[in-house]
Amino acid sequence: MEVKELKKPLTFEEQVVRLKEHGVLISDKSKAQEILSKINYYRLSGYAYQFKKDSDDYREGTSFDQIVKIHELDQKLRNLLRQPLEIIELWARTQIAYHFSISRCLISPHDGHYNSDNFYRKDMHKKVLDGLEKDLRHNKDIEFIKHHQNIYGGRMPLWVMVEVLSFSNLSKLYSSMTNCDQDRISSALGTETKYLINNLHCVANLRNICSHGGRLYNRIILPEVKLAPSYYRLFLEQKNDSLAAFIIALLRLLPEDESKKSLITDIDRVCCEYKDEVDMAMYGFSADYIDKLKKIFCV
Repeated sequence: MEVKELKKPLTFEEQVVRLKEHGVLISDKSKAQEILSKINYYRLSGYAYQFKKDSDDYREGTSFDQIVKIHELDQKLRNLLRQPLEIIELWARTQIAYHFSISRCLISPHDGHYNSDNFYRKDMHKKVLDGLEKDLRHNKDIEFIKHHQNIYGGRMPLWVMVEVLSFSNLSKLYSSMTNCDQDRISSALGTETKYLINNLHCVANLRNICSHGGRLYNRIILPEVKLAPSYYRLFLEQKNDSLAAFIIALLRLLPEDESKKSLITDIDRVCCEYKDEVDMAMYGFSADYIDKLKKIFCV
């Protein structure tokens, strides 16, 4: 297969010209150029996929202002999701560390979380410990890490370890546990193991997307969300790989009712602000999505 030459870089002015050549309506060239100097051309074009024809050209009526509006809404939604994602992450770290430690680490030398015999999926447990070693090397100058390196040979209690593990590795640690340990933790988090294994993975992925400014609009997010049958009955047409499904999983894991109500109110507010310019179906939001969320989480 022939390897093509990379595309030639374009100045901001040339980027505006290129968009116009492909059919994008631009009313203010100077303003468009200023926006492209702040938002990478390639990132912004990701919000316009649904407007493209089979070629590189855009459908008639596609405007630069509309594409920017979609980007703005996406940014606001990411900002709204960051705080509840952090709440869930902290709660999960605490509950996983507490219940596993009480179950497996009471007997000296209190290091049951390092012992693969205490885990069902030993291969995954090893990957978590390998990932921990990388995280420790990257953060070797942090005081509590230096303390445990000097005093305990780099080993640490689980309630310390979970502060070093990435959320993704925390999710893997839970998935590697035995059923009895998983059940204790899922019960403490108000759900069932078969859902928590999936939902932690989903929430970890959503957190990574939001933390790195990734696009949520018109995006398949994996793994597909697993929810209880009662949710499926209410959200009959819901795609489980959409942001809408991931928000349901997020709300399900939030510990406080007020946090759930606040998030739903905020999502409703920003979506109403952009409803005339952005196709909410690209997030998986149906016309009655917010009403259904309120029916479940705001009673």
